[in-house]
Amino acid sequence: MPVTYGTTPTQVNSPSPETFQNYSTVADIPGFGYVVLWQGPGYNTTFPFETGIFGQCYNYAGEKVGNQFQVTESNTTGYLSDADVTEGPNGTFTVSWSGPDGSYPGIFMRPFFFGGSYAGGVTQVNTAEEGSQEYSQITHLANGNFLVTWESSGPGQ
Repeated sequence: MPVTYGTTPTQVNSPSPETFQNYSTVADIPGFGYVVLWQGPGYNTTFPFETGIFGQCYNYAGEKVGNQFQVTESNTTGYLSDADVTEGPNGTFTVSWSGPDGSYPGIFMRPFFFGGSYAGGVTQVNTAEEGSQEYSQITHLANGNFLVTWESSGPGQ
């Protein structure tokens, strides 16, 4: 998956024999650089439709900071999609995404340090247990909180 910084295209993801790396998003992390996220094949090869959310941080010179990282632990299975990212305080960023929460997709979020290491655990954002929760958007508010919105379908939603 290429990204253009300035006028030079850069390969963002680590080379993969898989055929898809798509649905990218990017956020500026003020004072540090930027982070690019994308959807790619998951690590559980026994589940044919499994996907993961991956990322890579860059400084403002367009150089990689840290290694490519996976948003969830490598033992997370299922279809993970619809990632969004926002800057946080002190060079952190937080990612939201849609993933399995039982029978339906739910919305999750997790904070990171710039470079891609975990700054905290996974938090489930939605409380509805029926229907699909997908297509999240996340932003960091001036008071330090995060605001997450998403599309919801199901009984009473």
